[in-house]
Amino acid sequence: MKAIIIEDEKGAAEVLYFMINRVARDIEIVSMVSTIKEAEKSIKEIKPDLVFLDIRLKDGTAFELLEKLDTIDFKIIFTTAYNNYAIKAFKYAALDYLLKPIDPIDLKNALDRARKYMKQNFEYQKMLSTLKHFIKEQNQTIVLNTSKGKTLVNREDIIRLEADGSYTVFILKNKNLVVSRNLKHYESILKGNDFLRVHQSHLVNMNYMVSIERDGNILLKNGDKVPISTRKKQEVVKFLKN
Repeated sequence: MKAIIIEDEKGAAEVLYFMINRVARDIEIVSMVSTIKEAEKSIKEIKPDLVFLDIRLKDGTAFELLEKLDTIDFKIIFTTAYNNYAIKAFKYAALDYLLKPIDPIDLKNALDRARKYMKQNFEYQKMLSTLKHFIKEQNQTIVLNTSKGKTLVNREDIIRLEADGSYTVFILKNKNLVVSRNLKHYESILKGNDFLRVHQSHLVNMNYMVSIERDGNILLKNGDKVPISTRKKQEVVKFLKN
């Protein structure tokens, strides 16, 4: 695979170059650039399979670069300093990112996923679209990894989520989806957007709530009843008051 590193910190670019050479002999770093202008030129000339892309560059952001490209037919692994908002955006879009300073194991895992999805360009375009919408605060969709591939879901169509071991079941308005990430992962993404963890095994879209029943369960618009744990009851009451 041909790869480009787009990074405006020379030291960070050199460390990443060294790490890639150590963990992935099948990847050739063809170019290392630090600006949007240089990156656009390199991508068009080299036509890389994979791009390591820093979020903030000397002359703008990664998203400004992506807007300049007619097509995105390469895989992207974003690199970023820790930022809760940015991390949440990548989780929404199911896109790969590496936190600086980059951990070699995280890098190896990201490269393994890149190889796996190398030929799924149409789905990748949807994932990038979801990310861009999130950055513009129009984060109405989320990308889910299912056994059949990646599925784009409107957040408002999610009624509730239920834990199933290391998996999560998404109960939607028109179907159910089983996703290979645990409930805690999706709580970190959806919490604060009308979603509330009411029980160890249940995350609920409170827009679908009808009432709290005498037996202590929440009744939802689709007829489902979800238990409220004792320690979460006060949080549910506070949420409803707000």
